[in-house]
Amino acid sequence: MDRDPLKLLLTSRILRSFAMSFIFLVIPLYLKSLGYSATEIGLIYVPFILSAIFLPIVLGNVGDRFGYVKTLIITDSLMILSLFLLSVSNSILLIIIAGLIGGYNISNGSLRGAFSPGQTALIANIYKKENRIRILGYITMAAGLASVFGPALLLLSNISLNIYVPLLRVGMIIMLISIIPLPLIKENRHQPKKAAVFSANTFKFLWKILTINTVNGFASGIFMPLLPLWLLIRYNLSPSSISVAFIIINIWAAFGAIYSNRLARKIGTINTASVTRSLSGILLLVSAFSPFLWVFVLLYSIRSFVNGFGAPTRSMIIVNNVDNSDMGTASGVAGSVTRASALSTGLSGYLMDIDILSPLIIGGILQITSGLMYLLFFRKKIKD
Repeated sequence: MDRDPLKLLLTSRILRSFAMSFIFLVIPLYLKSLGYSATEIGLIYVPFILSAIFLPIVLGNVGDRFGYVKTLIITDSLMILSLFLLSVSNSILLIIIAGLIGGYNISNGSLRGAFSPGQTALIANIYKKENRIRILGYITMAAGLASVFGPALLLLSNISLNIYVPLLRVGMIIMLISIIPLPLIKENRHQPKKAAVFSANTFKFLWKILTINTVNGFASGIFMPLLPLWLLIRYNLSPSSISVAFIIINIWAAFGAIYSNRLARKIGTINTASVTRSLSGILLLVSAFSPFLWVFVLLYSIRSFVNGFGAPTRSMIIVNNVDNSDMGTASGVAGSVTRASALSTGLSGYLMDIDILSPLIIGGILQITSGLMYLLFFRKKIKD
């Protein structure tokens, strides 16, 4: 290849993750500043999640047929348009439209929302199977480190309370720059795709992953999208204090991914996925009862570190066990099922208004369950 694809992927990923790490924090706080209640914000997030459900399926199928780089560019372009709409008006109609086209992730910037399935499939297309978890681990770690610096921009709220719209515009510009390296990436020729969606062979494996992701998606939707708002209410924090908390959390999250390949080689991909997901749920459950902010940040940081171990492994389990012509669609469908279940965000705000601890308690129990389901469904050896 004329250019190193890893350097190009890293450059794009770092820029996008930096932007998404503060956009993730800005959107719920911005909506709160407009006067919406926690319940209303949870409902407003529904179109954001609907977009993240359907975009990966459509773009994953397009990627299988025409190339994954094209789908990454399309995904980022839609995100840029979404941020533009959010930054030019506080009209509820435009906010809903922005949510419907954005393909937002429900977690912070170390992950990539609707972008993620195309990226995973692209890595599988470019690199040999034995190198995929390692490469994705590097990219995830780099993204996590980039996510450390984004929340620091919320410290500007100490200077101006009207910082949210300018930050949305800064995020839009950074996202635009992140597209520049993508057309330079050369991918291998695709195996012809015969099935309209994916083959029967792929589905025999994929339905188990979809079931696991449904449980985990419901858990993530319950606690994660409104976590900045949860911190604001639970500990009566300012936006700048929330930014400091996420800086610390993201530092821990960054380094877990780099060890994913080592752990998977020692105990296997399924055991890695199961142990890290279950332990993440346990730590989330315990953190809900933290009486002090510093205790919560410590526990949630450890959770982020543990979760980082499993993230690359869980992504590669899919592409390593489906037909080559289905990698993009399978990754997209798996991610979409997670996000469909994350419509529980609409319930999250309601739960917060009733009992502030309940979103993290329910989320933790469900994540433990989804981790154990890996062992239940994959007792027989699959491709590592």
